[in-house]
Amino acid sequence: MNTLRMLNSRLQGHPYTGTIPEVDATTGLLGQGLSIAVGMAIAKKNNNDNHHVYAIVGDGEMQEGQIWEAMLQAVSYTHLRAHETSLP
Repeated sequence: MNTLRMLNSRLQGHPYTGTIPEVDATTGLLGQGLSIAVGMAIAKKNNNDNHHVYAIVGDGEMQEGQIWEAMLQAVSYTHLRAHETSLP
């Protein structure tokens, strides 16, 4: 954590896929990350891939309409059960 918010650090600000291999996508607009995660989950389900997809969502982001739309898409398109789709 000593390099948090420092230039050229892995923790300089928004996650960057070039320096953090565990991050699959970086987003800009609030709500965009969950939409990307839902798309990844749909692709995994269609390919019979049992791996999990995680999205970190901020409290201010929860106010965005795109979050609502992404959750509706996750439940209706992928037929996920309630316990498979959750936001902390």
